[in-house]
Amino acid sequence: MLEVETFTIYKVLKTSDLELYSKLKEQFFTGYNLFVFKRLEAYYLSVKKLPTLDEFEQLPKGINVQNYFLNNVKDAEYDQIIIDNSFLIRQLDENRLKRDVLENLDQLLGNFDILESGEVKEAVDNLAVTLNSEKLNAEEFFDASEIDMFPESEDFILYPTGLSNDFDSVNGGFALQELILLGGRRGSGKSILTLNALRARYEMGHTVVLFSAEMRYKEQYNRLMSMVSQVPFLSLYKGTITKEDSFKLAEAKIKFWYKDTEQAREVINQFKTSGEYKEFDAACLKLEKKDNRFIIIDQVNIDLPKINYYMRMISQKYPNFTMSAVDYLNIVKITDRMNWQSQITIADTLKEYGRTYNTTMISPYQMDADGEARFAKGILDSADKSLIFLPADQQDQQQEPGQLGELKVHTAKIRNGRPISFSLYIDWSTVRVHPEGRIVNEQALPAEKYGSDSIIDKTGAMDLIPV
Repeated sequence: MLEVETFTIYKVLKTSDLELYSKLKEQFFTGYNLFVFKRLEAYYLSVKKLPTLDEFEQLPKGINVQNYFLNNVKDAEYDQIIIDNSFLIRQLDENRLKRDVLENLDQLLGNFDILESGEVKEAVDNLAVTLNSEKLNAEEFFDASEIDMFPESEDFILYPTGLSNDFDSVNGGFALQELILLGGRRGSGKSILTLNALRARYEMGHTVVLFSAEMRYKEQYNRLMSMVSQVPFLSLYKGTITKEDSFKLAEAKIKFWYKDTEQAREVINQFKTSGEYKEFDAACLKLEKKDNRFIIIDQVNIDLPKINYYMRMISQKYPNFTMSAVDYLNIVKITDRMNWQSQITIADTLKEYGRTYNTTMISPYQMDADGEARFAKGILDSADKSLIFLPADQQDQQQEPGQLGELKVHTAKIRNGRPISFSLYIDWSTVRVHPEGRIVNEQALPAEKYGSDSIIDKTGAMDLIPV
């Protein structure tokens, strides 16, 4: 098994790799490797160059350190091993983090008998926050003169929103590491738009996660299955699906979650013959899943440490994890949740998590009758893009399945792009967004006008006009 610490030191001395050396930290090393690294660092600070293996051997050092260097570094058989620098740094940092976890857990267990249950939970939550804040980021120091103007691979990737083709054509969509905030009043469809954005990203082959603090996981799942099967959501919710509906749901479930195999097709055919729901669900568990996942975290008391914990776990397991959503921002548990400073902290931290785990972070938030964010206007400071809208016309929401209602959306904030007002269409019966819409205008409207008589007519629909 390769010893990552000694191999890293060997590679630095063998290749005089300044880029690799610049990303190393004392916290990465333990035991004699730490002594060797400190001696290497002292030499570099003094001479302004890295020593070779032979030069390092001649440097004065304790006999035990010298013997360790000769036996474990210089004479190690590493010549034929090629490992990317970024992998080495990630592995060193992961090892460092695991050591920190064990040390902190030892300290917690030492005080375990004198702590009450509430204090134990608080200590664990604080540990998660502390470890995240101490996480070393090896990719934070950039010499701008050395950044590639024309990189071989895309380093700023934009994905379609799944909500509006018009918005995508003008602004490119949503990027990784962006915080997207969806502002709306109660019942305006914030959660529906969020779920549609996740569905669209999942259908592109990516892993997504939904933190559902307000709705139960089964409600979110039923909405999702209604979208992909075109079976009305209320039929699922009330348990009144027809035989034809059950076939649509079965086909949609197989197509959405599982790979297209002969076994999968056989499961569908068997269900159409027997109509046995329990047998169908049991048979699905034996099918080969797609490589990407749609994960729902159902936690009514969701807080920031728990969001961080799950995002870290998912990012380690699924390399194609590119979108996360918290439904919704204003009910994330935090001390003094109604305080505007706490709300800003939530938005700032969600932005940080999106950056840390390289995902698009999306979260709805409540706005008041004037179009401002409830509790704290400052939550938009962290947002890269913010889209706001009012509840659709009730007549639209009562249309027959297949008939589309219109929802008008305004770009309240956009960091990179052009603010536009546009419409999107929703089949309210299946809560599915159809991204074909229209641009209403390309001039921003002041958010504070939302709710005024000049903007909202008697039906509650927005009449977007240029200012």
